[in-house]
Amino acid sequence: MSKFATIKEHRLYRPGHARKFIGDQLGLVGRTPRPEQALRNVFEWIAASFDAGGDGGSSAYYAMGRGWKASYPETTGYLIPTMLDHARFTGEAAWSQRAMRAADWLLGIQLPGGGWQGLQVDVTCGPRVFNTGMILDGLVAAHAFSGDDRYLEAALRGAGWAMEQMDANGFFVENNVSGGGSFDTLVLACLLLVARSAGPRFPAEHLDRIRRALESYLALQRPNGWFERCNFHTSYPDTALLHHVGYTLDGLLICAEVLGERRCHDAVLRAAAKLLSRFEVDLQLPAYSKPDWSPYKDLGGGASLCLTGYSQLAIVFQKIARAEGDLRYLNAALKLNDIVGSIAHFRSADRGLRYGVPGAYPINGNYQRFQMVNWAAKYHAESLLLSLGHGRSLRVPA
Repeated sequence: MSKFATIKEHRLYRPGHARKFIGDQLGLVGRTPRPEQALRNVFEWIAASFDAGGDGGSSAYYAMGRGWKASYPETTGYLIPTMLDHARFTGEAAWSQRAMRAADWLLGIQLPGGGWQGLQVDVTCGPRVFNTGMILDGLVAAHAFSGDDRYLEAALRGAGWAMEQMDANGFFVENNVSGGGSFDTLVLACLLLVARSAGPRFPAEHLDRIRRALESYLALQRPNGWFERCNFHTSYPDTALLHHVGYTLDGLLICAEVLGERRCHDAVLRAAAKLLSRFEVDLQLPAYSKPDWSPYKDLGGGASLCLTGYSQLAIVFQKIARAEGDLRYLNAALKLNDIVGSIAHFRSADRGLRYGVPGAYPINGNYQRFQMVNWAAKYHAESLLLSLGHGRSLRVPA
């Protein structure tokens, strides 16, 4: 695409858009806000994403040049526990009310088979496993908050549908955007959260299959900690997207906790040690990494950053620091939070731009380019809450 076409498509002639684009090219970012300020910033944008759709769901993203996208069931689902955590932290009931409206909206759009559609609600799309898994996370949180069994019943139906899509090796190949990727460990984790909440109502045979499936996912990790099938098959071959690495590692940590599987925890440590070392040396992590953990230069002369992955890794690092007592991980996590917070500390009269977390840095990087995405906001918010003592606990298996 020519430079003129890029300017026209993304309306870079608008003052706010131009300021963001040019600032990124020059490496200019906002001042580093304190965690409390960064949290207020990101939740201001999250509120705007819900207001944009007006249906109870959160808009998937704000695209420079096209505006707000329609509400996204998947990411609305996993925003629910984050909003409930924020309500507990701030004492602001408006956030728990917004979370429960989102949960009710998801109940209203559950498909007859039990799953939820992929993509946004203005796109015709059948049910998808990964999207459904993330919604289960939100419904379990809604049930724990309210005690309303409707949310758990819906989660059990969704879990049942997802288990029907699992193949003999434990991968979700059909009706799934990953095609059986390593980042489906987070789907297994969400299924286990349903199981923990439902107790004997969750079929024992499902638990057995999930345990066996973990063997297949752990086999995708190479001796150096890198995971195979950790990117969309349509993206750069033989690379891992940091966002999907984050899904994979956090999923394994949750599986380790719920099942008491130390091997899952150790697999996370192998990958995390490599990522920590590279971050300490390079002071940044690429959006895409090769099998030897070296950067894939998606921008030709350099590598862009995936800010969603930064926040997810900050969450993983904080959990490891808490579990292992290793302050190197905590220090790196707080630095990652500061980097994302500084890039997102962008003031604008446009609510879509103001304090949004871009998919990529610079904004023209190849992951969700020229977009402020709600899943990046979710993970930034979760990481900040965790740093302020209001995140999910983690018990390390013996």
